[in-house]
Amino acid sequence: MRLGFEAGRNHESELADHFDGNDESDEGLAAACLLACLEDRTGAIKATLSGAFGGDPLLFWSLYRSIWPDLKRSSDDNMNGLLSLSDVDMSDIDRPWRFVTEGWIDVAEE
Repeated sequence: MRLGFEAGRNHESELADHFDGNDESDEGLAAACLLACLEDRTGAIKATLSGAFGGDPLLFWSLYRSIWPDLKRSSDDNMNGLLSLSDVDMSDIDRPWRFVTEGWIDVAEE
C-alpha cells in the first residue's frame, strides 16, 4: 500500500505509461512503482551498504560470493583472487561491479 501511495503521489508522470485507468492490466506496475521510488534513494542505499561492509570492494566480494560461492579456498585467498582479478576477467564482473559502485543500473538503457 505504502509503495503504491508514494509512487502515485511522487511519480505520477513516470508511471502514466504503465497504468492508465481501470481497464489496463496491472502487469509490470509493481516493478515500475518500485523502480520509480528507488531511483531517488539509490545513492543513499549504496552509500549505507558500502559503509556497513567497509567499502565497495568488500561489499562487492560479499555479494558476489553469496551468489557464486567458492567453498574450496579460504576467504582471504578467495577475496584476493576476485578483487585482484587473478581469478576472473573484468569483463565477466563488470556489471556486478558497477551494480555495487554505481548503485542500481538499468542494463536495458545501456
